[in-house]
Amino acid sequence: MCSRVGRTSLDLDRLIADLDRLPTDQLPLALGVLEAAKAHLWMRLATFLSPSTRQVAVPAPSDGTDRTVDVREAARLLGMSRSWVYRHARGLPLAHRIGPRAVRFSVSGIRRYLARRCSP
Repeated sequence: MCSRVGRTSLDLDRLIADLDRLPTDQLPLALGVLEAAKAHLWMRLATFLSPSTRQVAVPAPSDGTDRTVDVREAARLLGMSRSWVYRHARGLPLAHRIGPRAVRFSVSGIRRYLARRCSP
């Protein structure tokens, strides 16, 4: 496992070097892609740690990106109240805490959650 961690570190070092060479006008797009990658990693980790979804595979978004939304939009997509979403955020693998009082929700995670809940 240590060799894999070392290899991953080298890959990240190369990524950072590549990002340093990006033109300034491409930085906002790069930040968006990095946020989507971060959300994807949080989804994988949350799914791995959640006993109820441990057996569920979390596919990568088809276009390589994922959009996150605030609690109001998440509640609308889920068909639930904002208070329900806040109460259940800790147990939902689609929720990502981004600060002490801020939570964002993965749109692709919401879709997978609804597909699992609505499938026979």
